[in-house]
Amino acid sequence: YSSAALAQARPPANPAVAPVSRAQVDESPSPDLEQLLRNWAASSEKIKRLEGEHLRRVYDMVYEIEKLSQGRFYYETPDKGRINITPVEISKDMLARREKGAEPSKKKKDGTPFDLKSDDDECWACDGLRVYELEVGRKEARVAQLPAELQGKNIMHSPLPFLFGMPPEEAKRRFEMSLSRPLDPKSGRAYLSILPRLALDAGNWASADVILDLRTFLPIAVQLVDPAGTKITVYSFSSLKVNENEWIDKVFDKQDPRTRFTPDLRGFNINSSDGGQPEPVAQGGLEDARTRADANRAVPPKEEPPRLVNVQGMLHSD
Repeated sequence: YSSAALAQARPPANPAVAPVSRAQVDESPSPDLEQLLRNWAASSEKIKRLEGEHLRRVYDMVYEIEKLSQGRFYYETPDKGRINITPVEISKDMLARREKGAEPSKKKKDGTPFDLKSDDDECWACDGLRVYELEVGRKEARVAQLPAELQGKNIMHSPLPFLFGMPPEEAKRRFEMSLSRPLDPKSGRAYLSILPRLALDAGNWASADVILDLRTFLPIAVQLVDPAGTKITVYSFSSLKVNENEWIDKVFDKQDPRTRFTPDLRGFNINSSDGGQPEPVAQGGLEDARTRADANRAVPPKEEPPRLVNVQGMLHSD
């Protein structure tokens, strides 16, 4: 179902969802915000490798359910990334602490905490040639070929937006941004409210809030409200490591570098948008795959005659 259809079929969203309104966002950024964007972008330019842990809470505001997961993420310049999302087991102690108010939680209309459940086992990855979305429990994988013009570009459209600061002019072109609290360098934090300008972003989220560490210019937390206003997703980040030696990770993280960004899809039911099947990760690894892809692009494609498209029943605007 589309978000619009769900919004019509379901009851109104819980009033606790309070996405940022456009009236709250400055059209012309303040000097503090301008300087913050410049510093954030300059710091992000120095990052070649980034990894860390995250805790994710997904709030269903209609059915009053909170889903909890955790995992690790990896980034390697310019176009490789991976996010592992693993269910968190819900314990009796965890539920008891929520009931006592010892842990923050959203409240139902009757004042009790949201129902707490484990989220699904998922993975998102990009190896520079393809994007992979894995539903690990169901053994389902969606694979999309990156167009040649997007290969080698920085990952700015990943499922974890705002991990990095982009060039200020690009940020202002894509987003309406403001400081939700006055900037106080002594606090060590900056609080940003963000609205999407482009349909590309607005199709995924309606508003965002970011807490930024002013010492490292890395995010402490990111909150996203979905376009229908019925779901809130909150990421909290920890144990962030910047530009650390890859060989250290091989020993302590035990992550095979050949499958870090190109997942092992053996046993998965693969749905590939380009009609083919991803090649298995072999001894040559991704570099051989890049070489083959470059060779294929060097051969000009054969021109096909134009084909008619059936538009019966479609709106003239479509």
